[in-house]
Amino acid sequence: KTISGKLIVTCLTFFPPLCFCITGHNVFILALNYGGAFGVALLLGVFPPLMVWRGRYIKNFQGKYQVKGGKLSLIFVLFVSSLVVLNTIFEQLI
Repeated sequence: KTISGKLIVTCLTFFPPLCFCITGHNVFILALNYGGAFGVALLLGVFPPLMVWRGRYIKNFQGKYQVKGGKLSLIFVLFVSSLVVLNTIFEQLI
């Protein structure tokens, strides 16, 4: 909470990405690409069906509204999201 502490935190936050940008021009963009591709696939494709599965079938929560399809639709969404993650991995390796 002191000025010197804030300066240290600021330097630790901005100095490493700055070093990567200066030394390797594509490294930072490549890191953002990986983080974006996997982050979106996990946050929007994998985690929501897993949370619904846990809420419905493990904790037995009952809501007013449920999307039709049950376990089959959750498995399908997880499968498609897994394909997106695998496709992203293969694209980055090739």
